[in-house]
Amino acid sequence: MGWIDRLARWLRGKQGGSGLSRYGIVQGWSAFRSLGFHESVSEGYYASVWAHRCIMKIAESLSSVPWKVQTDADGDGTFVDEASHPLQRLLDRPNPYSDRREFLTSLVQNLYLDGNAFVEIVADRSVPLQLYHLRPDWVRIRPHPILHVEAYEYRPPGREPVLFSPEDILHFRFVDPLDPLRGCSPLRAAVRTLESENAIVAWNKSVLDNSAVVGGVLRIPSNAMLKEDRDRLRDELVQEFSGANRHRPMVLWGDMTYERAALSHHDLDFLEQRKINKYEICAIFGVPPQLIGANEDPTYSNFEIARLSFWEDVVIPLLDWVQNRLNVALVPRYGDPSSIRIVYDISDIPAMRSSYEQKVKTAEVLWRMGWPINEINRKLNLGLTLVPWGETAWFPANLYPVGSQPGGKTEPPAETEPREEPEQDDWV
Repeated sequence: MGWIDRLARWLRGKQGGSGLSRYGIVQGWSAFRSLGFHESVSEGYYASVWAHRCIMKIAESLSSVPWKVQTDADGDGTFVDEASHPLQRLLDRPNPYSDRREFLTSLVQNLYLDGNAFVEIVADRSVPLQLYHLRPDWVRIRPHPILHVEAYEYRPPGREPVLFSPEDILHFRFVDPLDPLRGCSPLRAAVRTLESENAIVAWNKSVLDNSAVVGGVLRIPSNAMLKEDRDRLRDELVQEFSGANRHRPMVLWGDMTYERAALSHHDLDFLEQRKINKYEICAIFGVPPQLIGANEDPTYSNFEIARLSFWEDVVIPLLDWVQNRLNVALVPRYGDPSSIRIVYDISDIPAMRSSYEQKVKTAEVLWRMGWPINEINRKLNLGLTLVPWGETAWFPANLYPVGSQPGGKTEPPAETEPREEPEQDDWV
């Protein structure tokens, strides 16, 4: 069964109804399932160089950003980094088998290949100790008419299913308009493109394996051989003159003739179709072709613009989303959410340095205008540590209002002598 048939079968559901039943949720379990996570991996991530590179580009960029835990001990809105906070240790080392980069890479892979990422929260008295990824196609979601989700069931092959409460699972998903519980992978929109790309690559390889020769025609005089003899001869020819033996000389007898058929240059030209495919795959993931070597004539200026656009349009929105989900799911377990927060820091990311330099120039202008430095830091997301004196507006010491003196004294207006009016006789 191909991807298209599987998609049609998956989308086929119960019409009408009310509540969750109209989304295909029947008999206590979601009827919507992950569409071929294994196929997405084998036919997309493993088979397509462009799909693999796009996903890894997003994963490498996201995982390169450091995460920080900040606290506001005094309650005055001034947050400072807490490197020794237990939540910071959890972010740096989610579990004994993976660090922050590996954990975020798996998060991106699961999201873009399945549309879902399920993270198990291992906690002691509600305080998280470790975080683990669950394979998304092994997770089933049990809906609840009021609470939305009643439970998550994890079913690894050959093992007993494990039930998790909603509090023990952190679920990331790309929203699917047809399923209120599970997400939708971007690859679902690129099924035909991936199949076309893989078919072209497989066809080119088979042609090259056969020296760009698609076969030939062996002409035998009419009634010279019986059907059984023709079939046997064809099988022998395939066995003797295909594969590594395709250059062996062929010996014919009687009136037999062999005509070799070869592909034209037009038939062998799949470059244009492959170009369209790679641009469509890049568009699905939002990755500029220049960043993954898919552009034919990249220039440095275009590369820099594409890299900045990629971070601003793809990576930073994804970072904002992950940051919000982590703050909602993890921070309340460690204390008051108004005094603890998780933030990311992109100030040292090479791709954002030009943008950061522009922010610094803007901050300098705002500082000279009298804005408090902490307010500038928050507005421009500079990633700097807030300072106690940063809530006060400071003005340059050499600027004073017109008519004033240093120290706040105002000069009295200068006295002017009265103007002497001319006598009447002077006008005569």
